[in-house]
Amino acid sequence: MTSIPARKGINLLNSPLTQASLLRIVADAPRRPLLPPLGSPEWVRAAGTPLAARWLPILKGRAEREKTLPLPRLNDRLYALYHRTGNRLRFEQVYFERRRRLARVVIALLLSPRESARGAASLRRSALRKLEEILDEASWALPAHVNNPTGKDSRTIDLFCAETANLMAEMLDLLGPIIPDQLAQRIRTRLDRDIFGNYAMNHRDLWWTQSQGNWNAVCHQGVLGAALSQIDRPVDLAELLWTARSHLRHFLKGFGKDGGTSEGPAYWQYGFGWFTTLNEQLETRTAGALSLFSGCPKAYHIARFGAATSLAGGRLVNFADGSGQAVLRPALLSYLGERLNQEENREKARENYGLLWRDGMNFDSERCDLFQLGRLLLRAPRKAKAKGGNRVLSRKPDIFLPVLGVMVARGVDRKNHVWDVAAKAGHNAEFHNHNDCGSYLVNVDGIDLISEIGYPEYERDYFGPRRYEFLAARTEGHSLPVIGLWEQKEGREHAARVLRCHLGEERAEFALDASKCYPKAAGCRRFLRTLRFDKRSGSVSIEDEFSLSRIEGIEDAVITTGRVRIEQGKASIEREGLTLRLTPEAGTVLLGVKECSYKNHDGQPSTVRRILFGPVKPGRVIRLGYRMELT
Repeated sequence: MTSIPARKGINLLNSPLTQASLLRIVADAPRRPLLPPLGSPEWVRAAGTPLAARWLPILKGRAEREKTLPLPRLNDRLYALYHRTGNRLRFEQVYFERRRRLARVVIALLLSPRESARGAASLRRSALRKLEEILDEASWALPAHVNNPTGKDSRTIDLFCAETANLMAEMLDLLGPIIPDQLAQRIRTRLDRDIFGNYAMNHRDLWWTQSQGNWNAVCHQGVLGAALSQIDRPVDLAELLWTARSHLRHFLKGFGKDGGTSEGPAYWQYGFGWFTTLNEQLETRTAGALSLFSGCPKAYHIARFGAATSLAGGRLVNFADGSGQAVLRPALLSYLGERLNQEENREKARENYGLLWRDGMNFDSERCDLFQLGRLLLRAPRKAKAKGGNRVLSRKPDIFLPVLGVMVARGVDRKNHVWDVAAKAGHNAEFHNHNDCGSYLVNVDGIDLISEIGYPEYERDYFGPRRYEFLAARTEGHSLPVIGLWEQKEGREHAARVLRCHLGEERAEFALDASKCYPKAAGCRRFLRTLRFDKRSGSVSIEDEFSLSRIEGIEDAVITTGRVRIEQGKASIEREGLTLRLTPEAGTVLLGVKECSYKNHDGQPSTVRRILFGPVKPGRVIRLGYRMELT
């Protein structure tokens, strides 16, 4: 992979840089490949890693079977489907498969320097044909992000249009010598017209340039990454960088001083991960003269967030939209560890490479594309280590992010079970918001016992006025109380406040006030929640205190994807050989269990179970509590 510049560069975003000085820097930075081209020593080295030795036969075998096949078609009916029905998945399944097939054949080429002339020629023809088919797509943006009811608009720059622009530029860097001049010119023409020129002329009308979420970083990486790769004229490149300078600052404002983001680690990997790639591209093109990291202490703190919110067994803290079962990209973590000298990211990269070695990789996952596979293999370790597992994270420190209002506590009990307990305060207008102030999760040995749904199927209504009709975003889909018929309400004013957070060697405690999170109609004058975690005994207790303006029924819920068994007034959650028993405290009674259905992110029917507790006696002042421990 490209080396990390040793000298300190000028920060593009926060230095007292003038437009003239920026132009001078860019003028001294001629265009160069931002990734090692076909035949480079870096790819020879990557081909010799254990990970490549294991994966290449699979990828190459599929590339061979696919080399004479056309890519699955994106026809007019698929483009228009979202605007007719609100369904995103059917189009996106085809869209991302097209890019995965291109990735498989390109990786097969890059990692097969000793391929026979005949075999290499057939792979090259396949790669060029697939590249041209993607270039010729009527619209690189997803229909869900296009206003035109046809689902097409070549001038809409969304996340995936930007990613495709970067893909096109990287294909020119990687396979430049074998791409015919006419095809290369067609790629550059479309980049100039639909990406560079479009952004330069219309950046004020692009809503994401003012966003503090992942869109800002991802779209800018695609636009600027492609520009850094392909633009020769210094004045044109400097103009794009100068324009983006003020817009990219908004992205960093979306993180607290503690480095946290309510988008969670999965979207941190997306937004900040693409920001990190842009930093690498900028430093590579300018030989370290310009940077997004140098002179930016906040970036240093943000870079630590992913590892800090990773849990045992390849799991993540997944409040709001996000996956709970995900291995953060080790290539990203490896780069951050090297570039910022962060040992926690180096260690997490080693661990996640170990998990991929141990568990394998799903080459049909949505984002198993060239962006991921290429970087993953270029940074793959020279030795295979399958040490990634449940207990690796037991050495990690507990964390509390005061701005974000999130605690993560870890411990190993007397029976050597690894516990991860996370809880949040926050507010109900967060990025990818759920109405979930006060929610928590409990994992044991890498198994989620008290669960967060995370992101459901993404469809039109989920990003519109009906969002809070979806179980995943509702209070009912979280381990939280429902007061009467009232759940928490969306909005920044519906916020929780952390009262105290204690993180010790043997115990952790997290207390919050979520009184403002429910609408006035709920009559909730006070709702205080305290979570206590005894690390040595392996137990978690929840204590909720309510003061109501009138007598209301309360259902205090625990959410799980496990099997639930009820006997003798207690509930047991059973998953993968573990049994977590929930025992109500004095004044609290187990009401039962309710199954709730939803569609997961892949559109498949899924179920969670709500274990319900309530007060023995109704009243205006109520204390509810329960404790959980392994049996």
